Amino acid sequence: MVKINEEKWPVVYVQYEGARTAEDLLAFQQHFEGWLSRQEQFGIVFIQTGMDQQTTSSPPKKLHEMQVTWTQQHRESIQRYCIGMATAIDSTNVELLNRLRQVAPTYLEQTYACQGDIFATLAEAEQWIAQRML
Repeated sequence: MVKINEEKWPVVYVQYEGARTAEDLLAFQQHFEGWLSRQEQFGIVFIQTGMDQQTTSSPPKKLHEMQVTWTQQHRESIQRYCIGMATAIDSTNVELLNRLRQVAPTYLEQTYACQGDIFATLAEAEQWIAQRML
C-alpha cells in the first residue's frame, strides 16, 4: 500500500508498506506528474516499511518495466525538477541495507532519472534531501 504526503512541499513523502503493487505505482506516477506540472524543484523521501517480510528487495520485473517506460516519457522534466530521492528503509536486516546501498544510486538514476540513495533512518534521508534543497 502507498501513502503520499505533500504537506511539506517541496519535499514529498511516499510511504510503502511491504511489496509494491501496480496500483501503488500508478498512484505514485499520477502524483509525480502533478509535482512535475508545478515546474518547481522538489525532493522525494520514500519510506519503505515491511522489508524484513519480503523475500526480495527488488520490484517484480513488470513493475520495473512500467516505471522505466513512464520515466522515459518524463525524463526531461524529472531531471529538471526532481533534486533527489532519499529512501529510508525500516529494516533490522543489516545485510539487506548494505546490499541496497550498493545498488540504490545507480538503480534510482536509471529507473527514475533522479539521483538518490538509501538510508537506515528517516532522519538521515530527510537530512540528505535538505542538503540537496540548498
